[in-house]
Amino acid sequence: MIQNSSDVLHRRSFWGAVIAIGVVLAWGWMSWNAVPNFKANDDALKTIDALFTAINSRDAIRVAMCQESLTKHASSGQLNPAAMTELSNCCDQARLGGWENAARRLYRMIETQ
Repeated sequence: MIQNSSDVLHRRSFWGAVIAIGVVLAWGWMSWNAVPNFKANDDALKTIDALFTAINSRDAIRVAMCQESLTKHASSGQLNPAAMTELSNCCDQARLGGWENAARRLYRMIETQ
């Protein structure tokens, strides 16, 4: 069957658009799932470990203490601001009752360091 050039052009444009959308979606998914690097000193890393323990034991008071300590580390430049934002999100999620999800999220951060 003989195809005219407009059909071929239409098909190529369609597949080009599908591939472009796929690339954009893959990039967005990878960016959304990206985990920030802690870039933290030893004291901040110990506090992150304590936060993990507090979240796993569902101890809201300890979570608040760890968050306060991490905020001090971040304000003194001992902890990456992007990591602090993610750690605060973990604390907030735990406080709202999402203990297991917060623990998984924090574990993923720790694991990728």
